[in-house]
Amino acid sequence: MNWGANGKFTATAINHIWEEHVKKEQAAYKPKTKFTMSAREAAKVGSMTEKVGYRVGLDPVDLGGDEEVIECVNNLLAAHQIPREKYADPQTSSQEVGWFTEPFVPRNPRFFHGLNQSEATKFAELYTQKMAGDHMYKNYKSSGMKF
Repeated sequence: MNWGANGKFTATAINHIWEEHVKKEQAAYKPKTKFTMSAREAAKVGSMTEKVGYRVGLDPVDLGGDEEVIECVNNLLAAHQIPREKYADPQTSSQEVGWFTEPFVPRNPRFFHGLNQSEATKFAELYTQKMAGDHMYKNYKSSGMKF
């Protein structure tokens, strides 16, 4: 704010305007009394080392009886969950795609045939099983030529 550049305001007038501005700001100011943490800050906290002598996941953690602390811890733990674990229904239109993966009706065995292995897949399966030391053609019966 460059009020003194055009010469309309004196130093006392500028000070009075600034004082009004500060009073108006202080009237609308509400100090933050509840501790919250964003997901980015929570990720930073997760990479910090634990206290000396604390065994992660083995020692019980006492949260006390403060409901705000319990709510804050639950929110931090929920930040790492996927949306399907957090919410019962999709929250955005993008989440609707793939949200409901269970079929509406049970699968009919008449129309479900599964996947069958081809000869190449059967050979590859046999090959990987025989790599334990057995010869691939140990139990192979040939019809004509003998080696």
